[in-house]
Amino acid sequence: MFAVETLITNAYLVLEASSEVPPDAGLEMTQVQAAHDAGREIDGGGSRSTRTRAQRRCRCGPAAAGAAHSRCAGQADHPGLINTHHHMYQNLTRAYAPAVNGSLFQWLTTLYPKWAALDQESVYFSTYIAAAELIRGGCTTSSDHMYVHPQPRLIDAQIRAVEEIGFRFMANRGSMTRSVEDGGLPPASVVQDEETILEDSERLIAAWHDPPRER
Repeated sequence: MFAVETLITNAYLVLEASSEVPPDAGLEMTQVQAAHDAGREIDGGGSRSTRTRAQRRCRCGPAAAGAAHSRCAGQADHPGLINTHHHMYQNLTRAYAPAVNGSLFQWLTTLYPKWAALDQESVYFSTYIAAAELIRGGCTTSSDHMYVHPQPRLIDAQIRAVEEIGFRFMANRGSMTRSVEDGGLPPASVVQDEETILEDSERLIAAWHDPPRER
């Protein structure tokens, strides 16, 4: 376990994205003004963030001695964004010219042979890059649907990457069971049988699923 204290001051503190205008307010009051008056948006506010391996908590108040101090005048301090859909390994081929102008099925059939070469190293780096890009855009939590498995333990490589960069991650163990030989789109090298899929899903849950936490 480790703890990191960060104190942010002089920022525009956003505690809630919007607020309803009180029914007795004048016509000139906007949602932004209502949120500000309710204390949900504070100009010149600050927050204190505590991070451990298990969780991250953010609250208003003084930071501990020796805390990292960021003076953020002219900047906004708001809750992290949440990305609910991603395929992070596709970062590796997003500029692959033969695929960019086709239909969805053309795009898939062009790229599946490329994705068949995925290994732990390439999945690690694509996940690390995706997490870094999301963080730069204000996103602190993301799910990822990893459904191409030409090699084992690719999701383990993803989890290693997000742990190293410090990013909250919801791994989704996707799967495909029908290849081109069975009327599907992907090559046989990236599909799996049901028993393999279920066994690996159980392994991942046992190895990585977080236990319930007290709030």
